Amino acid sequence: MIVTTTQTVEHRSIGEYLGQVTGQSVWEEQMAKEIMTGIASGPSESAAG
Repeated sequence: MIVTTTQTVEHRSIGEYLGQVTGQSVWEEQMAKEIMTGIASGPSESAAG
């Protein structure tokens, strides 16, 4: 059995379509701000070294 998130599989026929798969994540607002601040400020000195 091949499980995929695409609509086609090369050289194969689709035997059963199970529907759309969705996901949800909840981010704490502060965590998202910290991540964005880290991205915006660039690499740290230890990473650049």
